[in-house]
Amino acid sequence: MSEHIREPFVIPINVLEGVHNYCNRWCERCRFRARCTVYVNTHPDSIDARDTVPFEPVMPPELQATLEAAGAFEEPTSAELVEFDRRQRRLRHEMAREPALTLARAYTTAAEVALGEIGNAGARDAAEVVRRHQYFIWIKVHRALHGKMDEWFEPDDLEADAYGSAKAALVAMDDVMAAWLELGEHTVSVGAVREAVELLEQARHALEAMLPRSREFVRPGFDTEPVSTGGQRDQELESSS
Repeated sequence: MSEHIREPFVIPINVLEGVHNYCNRWCERCRFRARCTVYVNTHPDSIDARDTVPFEPVMPPELQATLEAAGAFEEPTSAELVEFDRRQRRLRHEMAREPALTLARAYTTAAEVALGEIGNAGARDAAEVVRRHQYFIWIKVHRALHGKMDEWFEPDDLEADAYGSAKAALVAMDDVMAAWLELGEHTVSVGAVREAVELLEQARHALEAMLPRSREFVRPGFDTEPVSTGGQRDQELESSS
C-alpha cells in the first residue's frame, strides 16, 4: 500500500462515481481528478488538501458490522479456491487465442522498438501520449476480453464492464493513433512507425469486432460531462502546458 494512503479511506463529497474505472490513468491531466476516489487517496497533493476540501467516510462502521455478520468477508473454502483456479486456467487458455489480445500485446513490443528509434522526434507531447498508453491498451483489452468471457456477461447490457473497458482501450487507441501520425511527420524511421501503427489499427479492428457496441458505453464524466469544444483527446486530458 502506498505510504501516502492514510486511514480512514475517504471520498470527496462531490465524487464522480466510477470515473477511475474507464479513464486512461493519466491523473495529472485529468479534469476529474478532484472528484476521483482513487486520486484523492493516492496523491500527496490531494491528501494534503483535505483540510480545505470536504470529505466523508466510504463505509460507516454500522454497515461494515452488518456485512461482517452476514459473512461478506469470510475466506473462501479450499474447494472454492480449486474451482476458481480451474476456471481461471481455462479462461486464460481461451483468451490467449483471441486476435485482439495477441495484436495488442504485439503492439506494445512494436511501440517500444519505434520509440527507441525515433525518440521524441520533435513532437514531445505526442511521444509522451504514446509512452503513457503503451501498456495501458493491452491491459484494458485483456480486461474487456475477460469480462466478455464471464458467464454473467450479457451482450445487450451496455453498462457491462467489458464494454467500458473496451471503450477505454478504443479511446486510447484513437489518441495514440493521432500521436503516431504526428510523430511520423518528424522522423525518418518511417518503417518502425508504420509497423506500430499497423498493429495498433489491427488491434482496434479486432477489438471492435469482438465487442461491436463498445463505443456506446457511457463513461462517467468523460461521456456525461463533455467539454464544449475539442475532440475526444481534449475531453480526456487537460493541456500539458
